[in-house]
Order: sequence, then C-alpha cells, then structure tokens
Amino acid sequence: MMFTLDDDTVTDGSVNGNEARYVNHCCEPNCEAVIYDDAVMIDALRAIQPGEELFIDYCLELPDLSLAEAYKCRCGVQACRGTMLL
Repeated sequence: MMFTLDDDTVTDGSVNGNEARYVNHCCEPNCEAVIYDDAVMIDALRAIQPGEELFIDYCLELPDLSLAEAYKCRCGVQACRGTMLL
C-alpha cells in the first residue's frame, strides 16, 4: 500500500516496509493509518485481541473509475460497502 505524505512524497510499504504492510482492508477496521511527519503509523481503534487480524479502511481513490472492478471489497462485514474505494 502506498501513502501520500505530502504534495511531493509518497511512501510504498512494499519497499523497506515493516510488518504494517500486511494490514488488510475492511469496511469496519480495527486500526487506522495516521501520518506523523514523514512516517505512517498504524494505530488501534480499539483493543486488539492476540491473534486477531489487523484491518484498516484503505480509502482508495482512483482517477480512472473503470478500474473499480479490481477493487471490490469482500470483507464480509454487515456494513461492507462493496469497494475499497472512497
């Protein structure tokens, strides 16, 4: 996942990233991505149980919505909006 830090900087979690790169999408996330200066941190939104998978809402934005089919959400929660896009 890539995060825009400012107008000139994007960070790519797959390049020299840490375990946070394995956080998956869910429409009812238990974590959120927070940008602190030049770093992206994953903060818990509630108590996380040992062994529980970590989720954030990807809030993806695509300039070409014809790609939207590739970003279907299959998280399965009752409030699923059906897409990882905003």
